[in-house]
Amino acid sequence: MWAWQHFIVRHVLSLGLLCVVSAAQAAETRLLCVHDVRPPDQLAARSTPDFQASVVARYPANACGVEVVGQCTNGWCEVSLKGARGWVYTKNIAVYDLPAEQAALALKSGHPPLVEQGSREPPLCVIGVHRGDTLRLRTGPGVGHGEIAGIPPGACDVERAGGCRGRWCKVTWQGRVGWANADYLD
Repeated sequence: MWAWQHFIVRHVLSLGLLCVVSAAQAAETRLLCVHDVRPPDQLAARSTPDFQASVVARYPANACGVEVVGQCTNGWCEVSLKGARGWVYTKNIAVYDLPAEQAALALKSGHPPLVEQGSREPPLCVIGVHRGDTLRLRTGPGVGHGEIAGIPPGACDVERAGGCRGRWCKVTWQGRVGWANADYLD
């Protein structure tokens, strides 16, 4: 009888630990903010994913709370900020995965959070990417996630910003946080 009880207690505890880990992961909030736009300039949201398309909304520099409300294609995403909907080039949107409290503070203040530079590991360099192409920085681990930016071949200012999932690692590059294929980082 004791062996059976021990088995049940051990598995209940392991399930409890899994629930704690899942709850900790769920506590992270993804926050999107306007990036690489200097005040008093504003980010122009357009009617279609094209720089020549008409401007349908303007988002303040550093504004947080941007939501992806449609599809992403060719470096553009259909987004909304406080109900104003339009297409923006993803180079101008920074993605932060933060504890819920820190994300709430950033939303309340209207300013993006400071990105910690992590440990003092040497920066990573982009390798194996052909001239004229880029290593895609994505919103999640995999090619099915939207593009945030393209890191040029030979760039050596990429830093780890978290763990890895399979071949995809969370990194930061020029203030943008996202996921990159580790096969192209050294």
